[in-house]
Amino acid sequence: MIGCPKVLAGFIALAALLIGCSTTSTVHDRRRSDPATTRRTDRPGTKDAIARLTAGAYAAVIRQLVTTEGGGPDGSNRVIYVLDGAVPSAGDPHASPAPADQRFDRALKTELRTALSDLPLVRFAVHRDDVVTGTPPGHVIDNGVLLTLGPVLPQGEQFEVANNSWANGLDGRWSTYVLTRAGSGWHVVGTTGPVSMS
Repeated sequence: MIGCPKVLAGFIALAALLIGCSTTSTVHDRRRSDPATTRRTDRPGTKDAIARLTAGAYAAVIRQLVTTEGGGPDGSNRVIYVLDGAVPSAGDPHASPAPADQRFDRALKTELRTALSDLPLVRFAVHRDDVVTGTPPGHVIDNGVLLTLGPVLPQGEQFEVANNSWANGLDGRWSTYVLTRAGSGWHVVGTTGPVSMS
């Protein structure tokens, strides 16, 4: 997971390469494995750099899910709901739906809303049940789609992000995207591992 010291060190090194911040950082409180966006570092600006990188990657994933893969019965949703926090099992269709261990921080949410201002309204849901209603398996309220995002994992100079989009029992998708930086932002260039649909 992204909170592991080696992975976090790789994430910070990638941030340094792409943004020009320092490559050295000490993680406080190594008892938990949380997404990098919620971890503290000892250098000013490092957290902001990581938040920008993470938000850029998540924005690319969300954009791909709702504009290229579709995101609802008719491919156009009035509301995009994002589960508030990274869920490591996001790309596994057999995993039981679970809330994130820790919510996304305010800086990341602000960056995401700015990056996705041209898409339908983005809202964050603390629990899946907050936005899913009806007889099981149910459907997302307001003709919306619920997106679940895994931690942003650096793999060399690329990122991998497990994800799923779900509108109802007949419209779900689970995968892990591979992202690369091109021009001013991150772009989905493919998937790794299985892709599942309902």
